[in-house]
Amino acid sequence: MGNSGSGQIDDAGRFQVVGLPPGRGSILIQRAPLGFALLRVERDGIEVKNISYHPKDETWSGGIELKPGEQVGGVRVVLGYGTGSIRGQVRIINGELRPGSRLQLVARRNQNVVFPSTTWVDARGQFLFKGLVPGEYQLQVMPQPYISDRAIRDFMTKSYKVTVINDIETPLAIEIDLSHKDGYN
Repeated sequence: MGNSGSGQIDDAGRFQVVGLPPGRGSILIQRAPLGFALLRVERDGIEVKNISYHPKDETWSGGIELKPGEQVGGVRVVLGYGTGSIRGQVRIINGELRPGSRLQLVARRNQNVVFPSTTWVDARGQFLFKGLVPGEYQLQVMPQPYISDRAIRDFMTKSYKVTVINDIETPLAIEIDLSHKDGYN
């Protein structure tokens, strides 16, 4: 990235990044250790809402707008630590996925995607999220690549609520009905 800077976190939890040009800047947290999750980023006590996790390179990003000559202070990055997990089984009935398709689960906590935010369903239909911060989670099943069939869209709109507690493995069973509805094939 040509318009970037970096900084280290000191023993008191402070960081500084200098030399950024005006425009939208991103805060990246790279490769947080298992169990740590980005809970929120604040600027002057107000939560920055556009935070996202990128599983491919294991980074978090959140935008903060910088005006020409502006020095930004009051940025607070809040991480949590958790040892909870969700282990589950996905069962498909009345049909099967297209060849080459896989199912991925996405986890959200307080409407935000969390780390680890995604996991894959294996060939036996099993999945595992681990290192989760305690709290309420919404899980959503997503086919990869995206499939536009009506039955698939129907199960993509459902979410599964799970409560995570430290040191507890929470079970979850998901059943996906792929019966052809309203004449869709």
